[in-house]
Amino acid sequence: IFFWRVNSFESECMKQNELKELDFVKKRALSKETDIADHLENIFYESIITSPKLIVELGVRHGESTTIFDQVAKKCGSQHVSLDIDDCSNVIDNDSWIFVQGDDIEFSKRYVDWCKDKDFNHEIDVLFIDTSHTYQHTLQEMNHWFKFLSKNATVIFHDTNSNNVNRRKSGKLYSKINRYPQREVIQAIEEYFSCTFNEKEEFYTYKKDFLIKHYPYSFGLTVLRKIEQ
Repeated sequence: IFFWRVNSFESECMKQNELKELDFVKKRALSKETDIADHLENIFYESIITSPKLIVELGVRHGESTTIFDQVAKKCGSQHVSLDIDDCSNVIDNDSWIFVQGDDIEFSKRYVDWCKDKDFNHEIDVLFIDTSHTYQHTLQEMNHWFKFLSKNATVIFHDTNSNNVNRRKSGKLYSKINRYPQREVIQAIEEYFSCTFNEKEEFYTYKKDFLIKHYPYSFGLTVLRKIEQ
């Protein structure tokens, strides 16, 4: 099984020097040494090959991932919805972007009706999860939001290899005052799939109709791609 679905959209759009959005992402990744900078190109790539109609982002903070999903949305004509417990409504300037302030678990309970009011399909093609990083909350997010995934959806988690000191893709050590529990995000994913992972190493696997790819560097990025049976 090939891990990534190669389609006509990818072959047409991912040629060198053809995507101004990709150029933007590359420059953004180099402009700041953030804990997610090394994954911005990964997030763009994994998202754009899905050709999403709807992107839902749980967790905005300073808007690093939001700027990348904004580029994906512009290229693919996607609806882009972001949620955060704090007011992050000014992190990007795009009138078509929808920001919702509030608890994502509570919002999930009225999400379908909310989409009906907005007059768009509630099925999510790209779901990004980067919120509290606690075991219980992450597991709740999976249980509440996965039921809205489209048949070929992509789910992306950040901080799946979270420590106070971590290596960047280049091998350089990166440290931060980590306010997040160290292993709770990957533990929640393990619980959901009833298995164990070694988040310190890159891995590829298949569980419960999802192909799973894990990038261990820069605090970890784990990508789940739903495979239609």
